[in-house]
Amino acid sequence: AVREALHRTGAVITTGGLGPTADDRTKPVIGALFGRSMVLDDAILVALEQRWLKRFGVALPVSNRQQAMIPSNCTVLNNHHGSAPGIWLEDDQGRWVAMLPGVPREMRGMLADTLLPRVRDRMQARGATESTVVRSRTLRTANIAESALADRLGPLATGVNGLSLAFLPGNDGVDLRVTISDVPAREAERQLSEAARQIQEKV
Repeated sequence: AVREALHRTGAVITTGGLGPTADDRTKPVIGALFGRSMVLDDAILVALEQRWLKRFGVALPVSNRQQAMIPSNCTVLNNHHGSAPGIWLEDDQGRWVAMLPGVPREMRGMLADTLLPRVRDRMQARGATESTVVRSRTLRTANIAESALADRLGPLATGVNGLSLAFLPGNDGVDLRVTISDVPAREAERQLSEAARQIQEKV
């Protein structure tokens, strides 16, 4: 999945799988995608040992040494919210993967104070004046079949003003999701609002 997403978008953020147990396979698997071997990072190991001793008063369990294993030639993303550091891997084409912990509090904290600033700095270094976004707007319907919705929408069923439209049927009804990409955030919101208005008029 990561390989396909990298090929499609050039940037992937993962959450989870950075811990000490056998099912925590994110780092070695993604490292292998980049052709990197796993190496022990002494600085991470020392920090883990100190953290464990301070919090629990005992030596670091052997299994937790796994958290100090990182892909070679990666960038370690500091985790000020927990024990598992994040990882940034990038190839010579500029494609990258950022691996964050799965614990929600740690993931949100690292996203805000470590990863997003890094991505912003990267964009500014490349001369981007205003970032573009991918945004969606979902309209919920009830008591109408997907085919009947498509009939009501007519030509809009294949897209609204160049924005893609997806039909997402479920037990409670059919959601209509309109999506825009590669435009600044303000313009995305304007176009999504206009598309939603046109859909609502028909439906």
